Parts: sequence; structure tokens; C-alpha cells
Amino acid sequence: MPNWQEFRKLLEQQKNVVIVPHHRPDPDCLGSALALAHLLETFGCNATVVQPQATPPGYLFLDPESKMRVIDEEGMSEFCAAADCIVLVDTSAWAQLGAMREHVEKFEKLRVVVDHHEVGDADLEAEFFTDSKIPATAELVAGAYTTLEVPLTEQVATWLYAGIVTDSGWFRFPAVTAETYRTTALLVLAGASPPQVYKELHEQEPISRLHLMGAILSRIKSLQNGRIAYTYLDWDDFERLGSHPSESEDLINILLTADTVEVAVLLVGLKAGGYKASFRSQCTMNCAQLAKKFDGGGHAKAAGATLHTNRDEAIAQVMAQTEKDWKEKA
Repeated sequence: MPNWQEFRKLLEQQKNVVIVPHHRPDPDCLGSALALAHLLETFGCNATVVQPQATPPGYLFLDPESKMRVIDEEGMSEFCAAADCIVLVDTSAWAQLGAMREHVEKFEKLRVVVDHHEVGDADLEAEFFTDSKIPATAELVAGAYTTLEVPLTEQVATWLYAGIVTDSGWFRFPAVTAETYRTTALLVLAGASPPQVYKELHEQEPISRLHLMGAILSRIKSLQNGRIAYTYLDWDDFERLGSHPSESEDLINILLTADTVEVAVLLVGLKAGGYKASFRSQCTMNCAQLAKKFDGGGHAKAAGATLHTNRDEAIAQVMAQTEKDWKEKA
């Protein structure tokens, strides 16, 4: 567990703090970022979560008061320049910052990372408050609240609960420990509602997401007698089906429901070109090590990377390396 007393000592000296989620943020990233902003405000900081793009529609319930600010390219440059500190949340990899990378690279003051991923970039030149043994950054942030004896409000508890349950796969991933359950219990006691969070995340599906599922299912191919399964979505699919890219989140898990599949790969087309590759493993193959070969990162069981090439080439590169790593897993 990070030294949260040192975290407080470091951050309470910063007047203006910019909190940066990773590109295409998920509930763990967004919930952790919002909870960190609240925590820093108790230190006396002016803390703002900023994004270059709007919050995905399916996650708007996390930010009913629009605390996260969407700032355009020109405004972002000025906003970051006026900050005393930038805090990166749920990532320590340049490739995961998307449009924010340039602003973070130019920032010459204090950088801080709060993250739970195994693989990051050593040249970030930041102060790291991380733990790769836990299933979610939200569990890490919840630990900061507990250690620093900052009260959990109902809203903060909801942010952190949503982060833990989604990144832990609703408690089914191997990184989940008894401490994860203890932390979650504290969040429920503080006001987080498991039925409501589940409803917001899984029972408000737009028809367009169901169409995305159909596209993914129709394109599944397999290797090694069904041990490896992969599929893809093109950027055109989002436009054709009237869906939002965030609606593809976690659809890779559909592949893992097949009885033979040990490794799943989903490639998703990006608006600017190229493909995001997501990896999942139910065997000893390490997804983080695989993703790192494409300048990505993540966990042993779940990771991702971005390839700046066309679909056919992306599939060829990714699946050749995936098959190679799978064969060497033992």
C-alpha cells in the first residue's frame, strides 16, 4: 500500500491540481479520479478532473453534477500551464493518455501517478503511489480515505464502489482478496447502493450496444483448437449502428464464455485511425507482457495496446504475437 501520509504532505502544498484520466476512461478510472478530486479538496487544493472528450453516456450517472470538465485543445494547454501539479489516474503509460499526452509531456512541475497496473513507463518522471496487487485503482483510493481518516460521503462511496466492481469483474478476477471485500463493505456502509450501480451499468443498455454485440459475435475466429478467440469492430461500425465507442467496453468478455477459450482478443477501430487491442487471459499467459510488445500495458489477466495501422495488419501482428505468447505460456 502506498504511503498516503506522504501523498498528503506532497499534495497539500499544491494549490491548483489537474487530475487526468486515461484515454477512453472506464468506471474505475472515472470514479477514482472524482474521488481523488474530493480528497484533494479536503487538503485545501483546487482539484479539477479534466478530459478532452465528453464522459461516455453510460457513465454519466457517476457525474450528475458535471464535476469533470471537458476542455478543448487550446483551452487545455492554458489550463494545464496554470496548474501546480498533474495527477494521472489509473495509468502510468504514455500511450494511454491519448490527446492529453502532449500536455502532460510539456508539464514541467510536479507529476503524480495513482494507479494499480503492472506495466508503466519509467520516463514519466513522476511520484508514484501505486499497488499492482489489487484489482482496481478505486480500492487504492479507498485506502487513502481510510488511512487519512477522511469521511466517505455517499457520492464518494458510489464512485469507488463502481470502480471496484467493474475492474474486479464483479469480484471474479484473481486479484480480488478479502481486503477487497472489506473495502467494498465500508463503501456500502457509507451509502453506495449495489442494486443501483448494477442497474446503471448493466440494465440500461441501449439497443445500439446489443447491435455491437451482434457484430462482434458474427466475426469471431479462433486459433489453436478454440483456445484463442478474436474478433473486431471497425470505426464505421459505430457510425453504422449509431453507437458510442464506450459501448464496446467489456464486450471482449463475451469471448471468454466459450468453454474452450483461454485467451481473448478484441480489436476496436479508432476515429483517428488505427486499432485498440484488448487482451484477456484465463490461463498462465501474461496479457501485460503481451501488450507491452505493442507499447501498451495493463494486468496479467487484462491489458491493452494501440496499433497505428489498418485492420488486416493489426490483426496479423496481434494474433501472431498472441499465438506465440500462448505457446510459450508454460
